[in-house]
Amino acid sequence: LHHSTFIVRYSAYCFSMENEEALRSATTSRLISCLFVQKTFLREGHAKVLYMKPVIGINCDYEEEGKQPYSFTYRNYVEAIIAGGGIPLLLPIIKDKDDVGHFLQRIDGLVLTGGDDVPPQRYGRERHNKTLCVHPDKDIADNLLVSIAIHMKKPILAICYGTQLVNVVFGGALIQDIPTSGMSCIVHKDVGNKHYLHPVTVEKRSRLHEIA
Repeated sequence: LHHSTFIVRYSAYCFSMENEEALRSATTSRLISCLFVQKTFLREGHAKVLYMKPVIGINCDYEEEGKQPYSFTYRNYVEAIIAGGGIPLLLPIIKDKDDVGHFLQRIDGLVLTGGDDVPPQRYGRERHNKTLCVHPDKDIADNLLVSIAIHMKKPILAICYGTQLVNVVFGGALIQDIPTSGMSCIVHKDVGNKHYLHPVTVEKRSRLHEIA
């Protein structure tokens, strides 16, 4: 772009979903509206606006018990991003800080998927007997990924385990098993409600209300 000014403006549109189970269903394409990158070229006083598909990174799950180790993600995460106008890019286990930084420089937003639990030692607690931790390599990689993404101010959509991960990276703790904690809670896995849906009220004048 010789002799021209190149301006990139990032416009974040809300990522919305009803829950992780719904995101994996066949109808989730309507639930996510992706970040887009608006590029404006100013040449000789004339502006030309180009809309480019955003590249959205997805952190992969990881398994190795009794099989060849492999990274994966559920197909509906990918399909939801494509349906929302984005290009999905899967991120396997990477534990090198510089490599993670290079990856994040090449994406416009990040989806943190659902999965098993954040290891309680991350927030200074003993492990509950119902806690099923993610693989140690995934734990290291995901913590590094989120920490650097936050530092770089990348837009993040966090789902289930991803939300818990972000909370812990910011210094928060978790209740490992709500049903046995004595706290009242909504029953999400009701056998009569196969999609595990429940209504949510968004408070007016809240940040979420402004986005939604």
